[in-house]
Amino acid sequence: MEKNELIKSILQFNVSTSADFLGRFSESDLKAYLDRVSLVCTPTTAKRSARSPALPPRSPYAGKIRRFLRVAHTHWAQGLTARRMPS
Repeated sequence: MEKNELIKSILQFNVSTSADFLGRFSESDLKAYLDRVSLVCTPTTAKRSARSPALPPRSPYAGKIRRFLRVAHTHWAQGLTARRMPS
């Protein structure tokens, strides 16, 4: 197999990597990796996203949750400072 074919085959098993990254390795290294990954994994039909694979998918409520936590923390902090300590 040529290097490009090896990279395409690896990308079917490992969607968390990129062709640019795999292009840095030699053909023998790619062949060895393809042999290992094909034994452990099955080819995936997952879509490759523009986002980093390390990041979890975005929640439609993410912004609302952050705003709620910011407001809740502000109210909690104001409650602490509003109390009068006995003298």
